[in-house]
Amino acid sequence: MWQTLHPNIKARIKIQFLSRFGSSLIFPFMAIYLSHAYDAQTAGILMMINIVIAFLAGVYGGHLTDMYGRRPLLITGETIKLIGSAGFFWQTSQYTICLG
Repeated sequence: MWQTLHPNIKARIKIQFLSRFGSSLIFPFMAIYLSHAYDAQTAGILMMINIVIAFLAGVYGGHLTDMYGRRPLLITGETIKLIGSAGFFWQTSQYTICLG
């Protein structure tokens, strides 16, 4: 069945798998790290902001997909995610994580 799929569908499945796998590995530990770096309320607010922004980006991404197509938007979005994750990885303190 895998061989019969269109190459765009294959690329989307692979990218979504890697993205969700990476997010599933990082997100719970970010909550633990933030709760140690800040108080529980601030950590909760930071996590909530992340979820709200992801939701709004998904809604707006649907509009952009209609304008530019799925593949360019998928590649751009995943590249931004990769850069953001790498930025978290190389931060030296909790203050620089909040500043970006």
